[in-house]
Amino acid sequence: METKTSPITKDLTLGEVIEHYPDSLDVIYALFGGGCFTCPMYRIETVEQAALAHGLNPDEVVAELNRVMAAPPPPSEQITGDMTINDVLAAFPGTRPVFEALGIQHAQGNMTIAQAARLRDRDLEGLLSDVRSHLRR
Repeated sequence: METKTSPITKDLTLGEVIEHYPDSLDVIYALFGGGCFTCPMYRIETVEQAALAHGLNPDEVVAELNRVMAAPPPPSEQITGDMTINDVLAAFPGTRPVFEALGIQHAQGNMTIAQAARLRDRDLEGLLSDVRSHLRR
């Protein structure tokens, strides 16, 4: 069995992690505090060095970073413009008010969100934002 390596390793600098894995920001902040984002050392300090400087186990820090990176996106971020309205409503019934406000009837549910945006002269990203915000309530 081939061993797979983690995308984030101890020898990456914090700057590289932040640049290439923006979803890591919350973990870095939780583990090291906000000072990492203003300290000029983050560009040259490795994950291992930062962990040791903060009294943390570097392997556990890397494991936590990779755990977060491997997590699926939140459900709201899984909604895309190429999904049909019926598929969105089946998976996320709480989004119904958004489509009702657009005047989208059940019979029109086979159109994609992108098509609905064009039909109702709405910006696709704005419509997606409205749909996603209904999941966060």
